[in-house]
Amino acid sequence: MKKYQDRGETVLNKELDMETKMVESRDNLQIQYLHDYTYSKNEIIIIDDTPIAITLQKYLVKLGFQNIYICKTSMEGIDVFTKLVKMGKLLPVIINDNVDKNMKEVISELLDIDSGVNIIVETANDKSEPIIKELFNLGVFSLINKPIRFNDVEELVKTLESEHEANKDDSIDIQRKIQLAIKNSKRISVKHVSELVNKDMPYINEQLKDLEIHGKMISLGTINEISCNQCNSVRINQMAKCPQCKAIEFRQQNLVEHYKCGEVYPKPVELDKCPKCNKKLGRLGTDYGELDNFYVCTKCNDKFPEPEYEFECRNCENKLEKHQVNWVKSVNYKIV
Repeated sequence: MKKYQDRGETVLNKELDMETKMVESRDNLQIQYLHDYTYSKNEIIIIDDTPIAITLQKYLVKLGFQNIYICKTSMEGIDVFTKLVKMGKLLPVIINDNVDKNMKEVISELLDIDSGVNIIVETANDKSEPIIKELFNLGVFSLINKPIRFNDVEELVKTLESEHEANKDDSIDIQRKIQLAIKNSKRISVKHVSELVNKDMPYINEQLKDLEIHGKMISLGTINEISCNQCNSVRINQMAKCPQCKAIEFRQQNLVEHYKCGEVYPKPVELDKCPKCNKKLGRLGTDYGELDNFYVCTKCNDKFPEPEYEFECRNCENKLEKHQVNWVKSVNYKIV
């Protein structure tokens, strides 16, 4: 397995270096639209840290696959998938349903990066089971049943190739991408869909209006969305952190402030004595006060009324503070 994994990583690193040099010569506006994807029938991503990955690799090599990116964690798999998408490659992804993260979260993240990805889930569950139906509703392409057999893998590869041939018609491919994009969200904006399927906003606006006419969506009016100040993408991750030490480990708690000694501490089940001066608290409002909905950092023990927020663009990986973000207007839709 390591032989093919190392080969895949080497190829990926070389291609990433070449892509970086190419991108440096383009302006930011052009970078947003580098998603004219190429399909390669000998490349695939596997997210699996079990011996099943070895079996899959052996079968896929026999079927002509050369670059097999084996990732032991979902985080690694999402990172590899993201890098390949930025290079213009949209590869199928096989995921073991015992992956080290909530399966629905992994699928949602992959579809959010590109809604056209074909996701295959390794599972011992039957298609009729509720948990599998839920995964298909999210946008899973197919299942491959455990224990893994060569004939099943061969059939899967044929299905993937047939799907690619069927989607050569751009209009069919775009319609499928739009359906997957809106299926994965309860509410979504024209701008967001436009980025996910790489089509301009007027085109997407017409498509969503048509879905509204057919009773599949409801317009909620125009909204303001946070966008990247470099590439203008609205695909933004919001991260909350402690204002003091910047750690992300904190919890929401009600606090008590003892006026006499100035001690501020998490509100206990029973209010009696101050843990600092060991004196009785007295009367609420006169001797002590209660601070509702504060946050306490588990790293530095700092207490604060509101976390500090940082934003990261999923499109260009730019990191922004709250005061640096841009705002863009777009019509928001609710899925019926």
